[in-house]
Amino acid sequence: MQRRGFLRLIGSALPVITLAGCGFRPLYGERSGGESAAAQLAAIEIAPIPERSGQKLRNDLRLKLTPNGAPSRPDYILDVRVSELRQDLAIRDDASATLGNLQVRAQYRLRSAADGKVLYQGLARSTASYNIVRSQFAALVAEDDARNRAMEAISEDIRLRLGIYFAKDDKE
Repeated sequence: MQRRGFLRLIGSALPVITLAGCGFRPLYGERSGGESAAAQLAAIEIAPIPERSGQKLRNDLRLKLTPNGAPSRPDYILDVRVSELRQDLAIRDDASATLGNLQVRAQYRLRSAADGKVLYQGLARSTASYNIVRSQFAALVAEDDARNRAMEAISEDIRLRLGIYFAKDDKE
């Protein structure tokens, strides 16, 4: 019986030891040599983004990057520009659409708060589909839900890419 328990312990510890040996480290975890990526993300001020979709994206980014509130003295400033393209797909016999795609693009730049120098920039994209029904209100609600899903995906993508940038910067 003791042998089975020992083998179970070895079997569960082996993946952890293997990951530690290959250099794996959590992206948002604490770093021994410097500030964690999560702490650096929390030092970002998110500049206002125009339009309602920009407000939604900014709110999502604030929840993901600075969950404890906006920094009082930010080290970085994140500028984002959002553009949307709506496409009608699946056309009925009466030439009305039954399916829509909402393509959202967000160009972003991370700048130093001290001197305004661009440190990192990128483009995040997301496409969300929605049903277009005969009821105008229901169609608007479906499109708004697609917009919310797209903004959620874009905010997650931006957070991940900035986290990788800070983790890579930490190694160098």
